[in-house]
Amino acid sequence: MRSRLHLCARIAGVVIASAFATPAMATLVDLVTNTTGAAAGALFYRADFQPAGTGVINSFVRVQHANGPSNNGHSPTGEEQGYNTSGRPVQYDELTDPNYTRNLTLGQIPTVTIAGVSYLQFLLDINEPNGGTQKLLSLDQVKIYSNTVGSLTGLETTLGTLRWNLSASLDNPNAVILDYSLNSGSGQGDMQMYVPKSNFAGVASTDFVYLYSYFGHYMPTDYQTGDGFEEWAVGTPTVVPEPSTLFLLGSGLALVAMRLR
Repeated sequence: MRSRLHLCARIAGVVIASAFATPAMATLVDLVTNTTGAAAGALFYRADFQPAGTGVINSFVRVQHANGPSNNGHSPTGEEQGYNTSGRPVQYDELTDPNYTRNLTLGQIPTVTIAGVSYLQFLLDINEPNGGTQKLLSLDQVKIYSNTVGSLTGLETTLGTLRWNLSASLDNPNAVILDYSLNSGSGQGDMQMYVPKSNFAGVASTDFVYLYSYFGHYMPTDYQTGDGFEEWAVGTPTVVPEPSTLFLLGSGLALVAMRLR
């Protein structure tokens, strides 16, 4: 009888402990106070790759919340999401101009070698109000898929083989925080993201790449979307990180680990 009571007490203790367990720590890449960071095997660099205006960088998707023009409004207020495709109608908050929301193939994405490792380079240009905390924006999810078929539409989970994922969930994501005011303004570019090319082993250069992203979910009172579109692009690399920077990444000086939400 005692052993049964003891076992029940132990089980109850485990259940109670699980109920009050501390959620896993996520990685916050802070590009507001730092210039570099890393999460999920990718590297992130604050960058001002001028010029980056319309027709200068090679845009492949623009997303903007429903308060802006030509939006579907699927995301909560202050948040936005979407992925690149030439298919229509679009699924989320993508702008529909075919010049800027379109198909992308692996062969169109530049490869950059950093400390002997090959990465695919993606460029991000954000547009936020230039004042107070409204200038801040969070990048909460990035998922990159490959597929032999282009122009797909539908839920982002149907886009093909998932090749890289920044965050498993919006509930406790890895996130990147950005400050619009640190760079020269709209169209000047804000971040470079380097994803290991090894994740795309076996993908042909003519295969299609779909990049899905979600903005504005982390600490929403400060990091929501609030102005123009966010724009992903590819182009000729203009800022190649030096290997010495990687020492900072490895030592953890460029990362801030903290509990999200």
